[in-house]
Amino acid sequence: QDLFYFPDSLSRRGFHYQPGMAFEPSGHYFYAPDDLRFAEVSIYYWINSAQSYLQARGYHIFERPISARAHYREGSNASFNLYTKGLSFDDGFIDSAQDADVIVHEYGHAILDEIVGEKLYVTARTSFYELTYKP
Repeated sequence: QDLFYFPDSLSRRGFHYQPGMAFEPSGHYFYAPDDLRFAEVSIYYWINSAQSYLQARGYHIFERPISARAHYREGSNASFNLYTKGLSFDDGFIDSAQDADVIVHEYGHAILDEIVGEKLYVTARTSFYELTYKP
């Protein structure tokens, strides 16, 4: 089972983005950073790398796919949603899906949620997440 799925489509800023555009039968995913597909490949690569790193050390945390939304909205942010358990990466003056640190940071929230889950109230969880993952 694949670790990711890319839900929803969106139309804005004069382009139509359909999730899953980065499909190459050849298995070669080489796109320029201004290509919409680059964000999907970047998200997949960095989260898959982090997941492989953890699994190689005996940590098998996820038994389900993770929703990852590239080009989620205008702005320069990224987030993990406590309710949908999905990751979102915005487009703005910085495309958050092109930054490995941002991607792995958000994945860290998903990992923490998978481990801690509902053991903390939502307000405490939100604070705990950011305090835990700030450098």
